[in-house]
Amino acid sequence: MPTEEFEKVKRNVGNLISPNGFFSTSRYLNIVLGFIAGCESTAEKIAVLFEITVDSQLDSVIFADIHTYSRMPEEREVLFSLGAVFIITHVKYNSDINVWKIYLKATDEGSKQKSEYLKLIQK
Repeated sequence: MPTEEFEKVKRNVGNLISPNGFFSTSRYLNIVLGFIAGCESTAEKIAVLFEITVDSQLDSVIFADIHTYSRMPEEREVLFSLGAVFIITHVKYNSDINVWKIYLKATDEGSKQKSEYLKLIQK
């Protein structure tokens, strides 16, 4: 993640965030660590790990475990749809794995604004 964007995330703990595309994740930490192993932090970029908490009862957060459809089912991939909204709960450096962790919680908050924004984009 670009350092400037990471600093914005740190300043916005408690606020909403919505990725601008589909959001692919894995259920297994060792898989994720394999992806970020070659991504060392520099002055221009920070290696981060998103830890996401999701309540499956949420109305506006659409996600699916797609491992059975994947060419790499061992990744246990979970895909969040366009427009998923999360609250940044906290950001913390994890010295055990030498990476910054951004903790997100899926939420229905902001779903009205998201819906209006998506309608505007369609126009």
